[in-house]
Amino acid sequence: MVLLERPPLFYPEISLTEFLKKRSDKLFDKYAIVHPMKLTYGDFWERVDKLATALVDLKVKNGDRVCLFEWSSPEFEIAFNAVIKIGAIIVPLSPMSKEMETEYIVNDSSAETMIVRDKLYPIVRKVLTKIPSMKRIIVIGRRIPNILSLDQLMNEYQPKPLTVDINPKEDLCVLPYTSGTTGLPKGVMLTHYNILSNILQASTAFQVHKNDTSLNVTPFSHIFGMTVGMIMPLYIGATQVIMKEFHREEFCKLIEKYKVTYAFLVPPIFIALVGYSDLLKHDLSSLRFVANGAAPISPEVLKRFQKLTGVTVYHQWGLTEASPVVAGNPWYKIKVEFQGIPLSDTEHKVIDPETCKELPIGESGELVIKGPQVMKGYWNRPTETKEVFVTINGEKWLRTGDIAKIDEEGYEYILDRRKEIIKYKGFSVSPVELEKLLFTHPAVADCAVIGKPDFYAGEIPKAFVVTKPRIKSTSKEIIDLVKNNIADYKWIREVEFIDSIPRMQSGKILRRVLMEKERNRLLNF
Repeated sequence: MVLLERPPLFYPEISLTEFLKKRSDKLFDKYAIVHPMKLTYGDFWERVDKLATALVDLKVKNGDRVCLFEWSSPEFEIAFNAVIKIGAIIVPLSPMSKEMETEYIVNDSSAETMIVRDKLYPIVRKVLTKIPSMKRIIVIGRRIPNILSLDQLMNEYQPKPLTVDINPKEDLCVLPYTSGTTGLPKGVMLTHYNILSNILQASTAFQVHKNDTSLNVTPFSHIFGMTVGMIMPLYIGATQVIMKEFHREEFCKLIEKYKVTYAFLVPPIFIALVGYSDLLKHDLSSLRFVANGAAPISPEVLKRFQKLTGVTVYHQWGLTEASPVVAGNPWYKIKVEFQGIPLSDTEHKVIDPETCKELPIGESGELVIKGPQVMKGYWNRPTETKEVFVTINGEKWLRTGDIAKIDEEGYEYILDRRKEIIKYKGFSVSPVELEKLLFTHPAVADCAVIGKPDFYAGEIPKAFVVTKPRIKSTSKEIIDLVKNNIADYKWIREVEFIDSIPRMQSGKILRRVLMEKERNRLLNF
């Protein structure tokens, strides 16, 4: 067999704004967005420029962190591009976030500005007294007394020439929060160059172009939906159809109505579509391809979708620390069981996770990568940054925490994860974050959270709980505690009361013991 490789690319050292506008300035009258509102490229960038001018007037500066608390929408895209144009840094918040998560991320990033959807503003209002860094709030949607309005700012300001000094390889563009390999969520420092590189890599790999129409259903607040869903169409000059949330009938109707040519999806969407009895009643013939990302999926589900629809399905893989796409199946040779071959200028190796020695082709070990899309590091966490990189033959490689093997053609096959995070429907869930919350319950003496394998979600958070003597609790009480304090994708779906939590002498939870116990139960079911 021959090793398959992608061609090298040229990555201009310019800001992401300059990179995007080079193409779209030539498409002034073409529609950038057709749903849920219609905006030409000219309209879109005019609104971006107006908001950027307003932000500068409001004293938002180069390097400031700006939290964007909004669902997928044209306003999200406008706010995102206005913020990065002036050199400020986007801190995306999932619209499913609740008070505790909002407070944590705002404080950890020291954000001074919040751009928030009106229906999400009550969450922010409840924690305002606990986030001393916050100086200004801008609301999207209906106007709220004494609070700045996004629409009003765009109506009142006229674009002005702005001089912003941005170093693309050093200056941050986006600061998404992820659980990384372990622990509480950490800010991932992605530069303008990181995001720009990944857009060039992905658009080349998937052969998308200005005549395409994309259906964006993966949340923009998630790095996968942000990079390939939201930003990439702006670069290639395509037209976007935006869904706030997935509904399978609406999804199919939008494809029919707007002649959608591609979509980047996540496992729960594929599962919902193959189980949709009316799927074949819809005309999906405009689709050139769909791609799976953000979480593992059974190859049988992808094969089933392709057999039903005749649409080409790509399997790809990545992580937030890599902006996020690392590898994907090339169009000319799809192995749906594999995550694919590395994108252009991306290298990978499999190493022994303990000795960090490179392993031969076909042997399993920890996957390490390097490329222009790999993050600068974790925000204000030098120790964790140092731990996630390894030096091999004088070069710095990112430890992915995934156990994988590479075949003779260079295709990656992810076997398992060393890292402790739980992947629920493509979202990363930190066991440590959930355990910290569980310890606030008066009956909990000790606890541990793992990812339990689940066909539909990939994994579901399951809690093992030890109660205090003479204090009783129920699964419902534990589950309700989590539901009331945290985003729904992080909810604990199952609780098991046990006598003790397996731990090392150091006190570290032996999560692997609990995971193996759970898997053995499933195998013996």
